[in-house]
Amino acid sequence: MVSPGVHQFTKEAIRHLADAHNAIIEACVFQTHWSNVCCRDEPGRTTKLLPKFVGPYPVTGVVDGKSVYKLGLPTELTKQGIYNNFHASLLRPHYPNDDDMFPSRSMVEPYDFSEPVNVEWVVDNIIGHQWDG
Repeated sequence: MVSPGVHQFTKEAIRHLADAHNAIIEACVFQTHWSNVCCRDEPGRTTKLLPKFVGPYPVTGVVDGKSVYKLGLPTELTKQGIYNNFHASLLRPHYPNDDDMFPSRSMVEPYDFSEPVNVEWVVDNIIGHQWDG
């Protein structure tokens, strides 16, 4: 004969187990939601590999009453949606390369910030991943 307390205890244990299971699922959904909020639509380059500054570009004008300068940007950068007005805190003076210390040191300009938006790739086969079950 089983005492009535055992049945009550098992019902409580099963209920607690279901509550814990529901809490785990809820936490997983919550974390997935907030993780996806910060995701970008397309893969980008890591910021530590991007150059801090590009240029040099000539100053073509000054906005009156503000510390904003207009730069003569090449058309490749303006096609990327980069506007030509910059605050003085974002600009740095240009020091030309010392060819005696660093011969043939130059950066190809302008820097390629990203792939064009309208480029699509067709994937035939994924060879860098193996399914384990």
